[in-house]
Order: sequence, then C-alpha cells, then structure tokens
Amino acid sequence: MRKIILIVLFCVVCQGVIRCQKSTETVNKNHTNENIFGNVKVDSNNRIKIEPSILESLSTSSQSYLIHDKQLKRKSHREKFDVHYPEFTKNGDKLNIVNSVVLGRVIEELPYENSDSKLDISLNYKVTMNKENFISIVFDGDYNAEGAAHPMNLSFTINYDVKNDMLLSLSDVYSNDSFLELIHGAMKKQLDSNLVDAYDDLKVEEIEEQIYDKYEGFYFKKDKLYVRLTIPSGSQYNGYVSFQYK
Repeated sequence: MRKIILIVLFCVVCQGVIRCQKSTETVNKNHTNENIFGNVKVDSNNRIKIEPSILESLSTSSQSYLIHDKQLKRKSHREKFDVHYPEFTKNGDKLNIVNSVVLGRVIEELPYENSDSKLDISLNYKVTMNKENFISIVFDGDYNAEGAAHPMNLSFTINYDVKNDMLLSLSDVYSNDSFLELIHGAMKKQLDSNLVDAYDDLKVEEIEEQIYDKYEGFYFKKDKLYVRLTIPSGSQYNGYVSFQYK
C-alpha cells in the first residue's frame, strides 16, 4: 500500500513539473513575440503629419540652386575611388554652409578611413529636393574590401533645412505619435510579402534604430517622405516606404 501511495505521489509531481515547463515555455515564447515588429499594430493611413516649421520650408520656396557635380579625390587611396557629391551655388556664389555639411557627411560615411584593407569605393547621388529653403539628397554606392565575397552597400541621405540652418533627423520631421504603426502599415501595402516577412523577423529595437538614425535613412521627393528600412544580412538590402505629407 505504501508503495502504491509513493508511486501516485511521484506521478503527480512529474505532471506538475511538466505543466510548469510548458507554462514557462509559453511565457518565454510570448515574451519573445512581444519584441517582434510583426506584433506592432498596422496603421494603413498613408499620410504623415510633418512638423509645421519643416512643412513651411518644404512648401514656401520655389527657387532652386545650381548643382555642380564634384569628385572627391584621395591620393593615398591606391584602389578604385569614384566618389561624387553635389556642390550648390546661387547667383554664382557658393553656399558655403550647405556645401560644408554635404562634404562633411560624405567623408564621415566613407568606410576607408578606418579600414586596414584595400577598398574599392563607388558613390553617386541624386538631389531629390532642391528648393531655396530645403535640400534633400540620396547617396548610393558600394565598397568592396580585398578578399571579400561580395561588395557592401553604401547608402545614406542628407536633409538640410536651409531656412532654419538645420541638418535634420527623422525625429525632427514627423509629428505622429504612432510612427511605428504607420511604418508597419506602409510595409504591408508597399513591399513584397517576402520582404515584409523578413522585416517582421527584426526586433522593434532594430527597426527603431534604423528609422530614427540621427541624420540618414529618409528623404523628400515632391509631396512624399521616403523612409528606408534595411535587412542587415549579406550585402544588406534597403527598401523604402513612402508617405504623403501634403
């Protein structure tokens, strides 16, 4: 009789342990899912509210600047070095402050300064917004280190509010409290489903770090704001989602 009681007690304890383990697994799984971008609410509204001062700079200027293509030269760089950037003038005079900001950002983003390897670097640009009060530039290129399996993407943007003399971050631009929800809604509507799945695998912190980067990852073109999302694997993939701001 005593043996039977001991056996029954052993079975009850084992069942309790198993249930506890399953419960712990469920809690851990749910906790993990809470960090995944796929659980962020989807806001399908494709319009974004821009800070009034930025909207004024974007809307009230009609004149544009003359753009001169410049090539950065580095005598010490023995490999391929094909780096282009814009220089802006008005009535024959250079915009010294704007041009200094642009050149400074280009030099800051180039990877060769901190690399011990020989690098091939190629970089070009598009000026997507050229107004008297606002300039937006997208830089795109790649670099390839000696012995690397494939080139790495080199992509960044510059958004300069000329009127307010300010190099903008994305957080300077928008007024929406639910910006992550808007990003997620735009992903669902504008990107291929395979890319959406890949972005959903990223943690919220990884997405926030990308879209709230201090100076890069977004640009303006006509009446739209474009925000970059990156899958950090291999040579990296950059996808853009857009919002109407007018």
